[in-house]
Amino acid sequence: MVDISGVPFYLLVIMTALAAFFVLIPMALATARGSEANAPLGRAVIGGILAGLVTTLFGVPSLYALVVRDAAAEIRTRTGPM
Repeated sequence: MVDISGVPFYLLVIMTALAAFFVLIPMALATARGSEANAPLGRAVIGGILAGLVTTLFGVPSLYALVVRDAAAEIRTRTGPM
C-alpha cells in the first residue's frame, strides 16, 4: 500500500526540485559583470536542492523502513509467535 501511494509523492518532489534546479541554472552559470556574488549563491542553492532531493527520495523511506521493521520486531517479541 505504501509503495503504490508513494509514487505520486515522488513525482511531485522530483518535479518541484527539477523546476527549481532549472530556474537557478542561469544564476549559477552567470559570468556577466556583477554576478560574482550571485553565481556562488546559485550553486549553493542548487546543491542544497539536490541534497534535499536525495534525502527525501532515499533517506526518508530507508529510515521509515528501519523504524517499521524495528517496531514490528518489538511487537512480535511482546506478543510471542503466532
